Amino acid sequence: MRYFIYILCFSFIVLFASCDNRDDLQNRGNVHLNVMCKNLTSRATANGVDAYNENKINRLDCFIYTADAGFDDEAVFYVREIVDINTTGIVSVDFTSDDLEDIFGKFDEINRTYPRSQCLIYLIANLPNNIVLSGNETVNELKSKTIEANFLTLDAQSEFVMDSKGDDVVTLVVNDDNSCDLTANVILYRAASKVALNITSVVNQVTVGEDTYYSQPKSMRVYMHCGVSKSNVDNNISPYTIAENDYFDFSADFSVGYKTLYSSNNEIIVYEQNIPFYSYPTDWNNSDKEVYLTLVVPWRKNNESEYRSCYYQIPVNSFGKNLLRNSFYKINLSVGILGSFEMNTAVTVNPSYTILDIEDWNEVDNSVVMQNYRYLMVKETDHTLHNIEELIIPYVTSNECEIVDIKFEKYDVSGVDAGGVWRSSTKSYTLMLDENNNIYFYNSLDNYYASKTFDFTPYRLSFAIHHKDNDNYREEISILQYPAIYADAFTNSDYNNGGSINGNYGYMFVNGYTSSSNERHNNLVNQDFFCSAPGLTNDGASPNMYVFTITSIQGLDYVIGDPRTNEIDTELRDAKRKYRNASTTATAWQQAPALYDGAKNRGLRYYYPTDVDYTSGTTMQNSRTRNMVAPKFRIASAYAVLHTNVDAAKNIDGLRKRCASYQEDGYPAGRWRLPTEAEFKFILSQVNKDPATLPQMYIQGYSYWCAHGVGTVQSDGSVSMNYTTKVTTSDGHSARCVYDEWYWGSEQIDSKNVFTWGDMPR
Repeated sequence: MRYFIYILCFSFIVLFASCDNRDDLQNRGNVHLNVMCKNLTSRATANGVDAYNENKINRLDCFIYTADAGFDDEAVFYVREIVDINTTGIVSVDFTSDDLEDIFGKFDEINRTYPRSQCLIYLIANLPNNIVLSGNETVNELKSKTIEANFLTLDAQSEFVMDSKGDDVVTLVVNDDNSCDLTANVILYRAASKVALNITSVVNQVTVGEDTYYSQPKSMRVYMHCGVSKSNVDNNISPYTIAENDYFDFSADFSVGYKTLYSSNNEIIVYEQNIPFYSYPTDWNNSDKEVYLTLVVPWRKNNESEYRSCYYQIPVNSFGKNLLRNSFYKINLSVGILGSFEMNTAVTVNPSYTILDIEDWNEVDNSVVMQNYRYLMVKETDHTLHNIEELIIPYVTSNECEIVDIKFEKYDVSGVDAGGVWRSSTKSYTLMLDENNNIYFYNSLDNYYASKTFDFTPYRLSFAIHHKDNDNYREEISILQYPAIYADAFTNSDYNNGGSINGNYGYMFVNGYTSSSNERHNNLVNQDFFCSAPGLTNDGASPNMYVFTITSIQGLDYVIGDPRTNEIDTELRDAKRKYRNASTTATAWQQAPALYDGAKNRGLRYYYPTDVDYTSGTTMQNSRTRNMVAPKFRIASAYAVLHTNVDAAKNIDGLRKRCASYQEDGYPAGRWRLPTEAEFKFILSQVNKDPATLPQMYIQGYSYWCAHGVGTVQSDGSVSMNYTTKVTTSDGHSARCVYDEWYWGSEQIDSKNVFTWGDMPR
């Protein structure tokens, strides 16, 4: 495609005609300014289209400046004239003798001359009436006035704002007969840009593979994207900062916005846009707001009765990546290929450009032929699969393609001191192009939880498809494939990644106290601190929290559900309403800010612990939640480690209170709970898998609390459960709290280092 910019120039001859007697000037006689708009009436169709009011001048603001004035100097004369230059081409402006002396200095009666023989003139046509002028504005102030137009219409514009350069010289000539003339050539430029699309031909049919498609050009339509409705009067001198709501997208139905023209021999049909698109200047060199057209052509497949819309994306200026004021962007297009059936993946036309600066913005040969156009389009380039093994991705191409730059990875969460990382995978999979212009992908998933090859983390595949003979025609594609059960790792943001554990507390709180509150460790471990929180105790401890998503329970004797109670329980007593911790009095919840009711200082109010009846061990064993796992939950990091040589770690109530008041890395207190037996075993099975998919969180031979009692990890990785609420051993046991992310989401509070209650009613 050849691409043209036409610069439209309005020429004005400015004439000041005096009276015959120079004395009249001293007597404040009138001098007339006659403005003749050259080439507007005689050559209107060459410079602009009268039917669109592109040449029409309804108002003319005239500013006069002294000859030595700059763009920041005030005007010495101003007048607004209401005119119709389309009809007359002449404007008459009255000057008094005082006006002339303001401009040219005091008249010399002896020599019959003015001190100055020149001045500067600045003209604005069709300035909106809502812009108030004082009359003494500088040129820069005037060019900086913001204007707005409704370009989102199929109707012709009523007028266009135009202005001159601002430094056009007016020359005073005193004639021998004591008359004088003032003359100047002034050129006006439109503030807007003009865009128009002409369809020179549309092929009747196109064959793609075994299918033939038939066009319906009479129902074509075109869209303009990212036009701009606001600008300054002169965007070249005073660039306007475009806001988001200044952009518009336009759609014009060809049956309304286009007309059909026939050649003299009636053999060639041209679909010419009846009313062009207009926009104020814009630049997308450093923006995603590219101005482009979308052509819509209906096509019908040979065995179908209904037409489907095909989309073609046409850049307006891919060379300069801008729209300039007073410029005409005219495109002639010949449609000879099938487009895309999806608007967001329209086939893009990438023509070459030629830019010409000429006076007339009318007829010029400017053609785009798409008969042999090269293209490649993939329907969708980013895909996410949830427990799906197979994917077919259609594509449209003009040339033979191949797949290149393949990268296949698996997510690894087994690391200790880092979050999850993508690592290259050697697993076999299928990726190919079939004969029907489809990209075919297949990767089997092992969703059987007891399997040694169980897929516990997602796969990621990235590749490109391109023309074999030209890599410039290329599409980048990514596929993210999740198994039925998968884990993700998130490093506590307070972790310094240096391996040191000193002074590193993990943005972790228990009932308002942190592991940095050293003075409280010894005195409050049984009560307010619920077993304390010393932070990471060794370099092998992981600062990672892990999020588990469970969509299937294949291979598991579990159920997916909500393990929490239905009723509020903030006292955390057993069925006999007795505390089981060593303290004889109720433990007070720490007073702190709350999210739900905006309280600046309150305790726990709306807590729903894991639903277990602690009346007896038998009841606990038969609990409805024993074999239940939440659909998506987060487990605390090793920052949750606790002192086990205290009474609070020897009974389940102490650990329940600990989880109720636990907070880590911005996930607030009042939302964490003890894991169910099933959740505890679920995590443990991956820790003890060979090879392990999770770092060591539970150690063989050690015992840990869950909501249903104490589980001891056996040498074979199994768990021996003791459905008890209290142990009598010299040391208590540890526990890891869980957070119901399926319910609360993954949003963190802003102030991670502030203890905050996040509890709220269900």
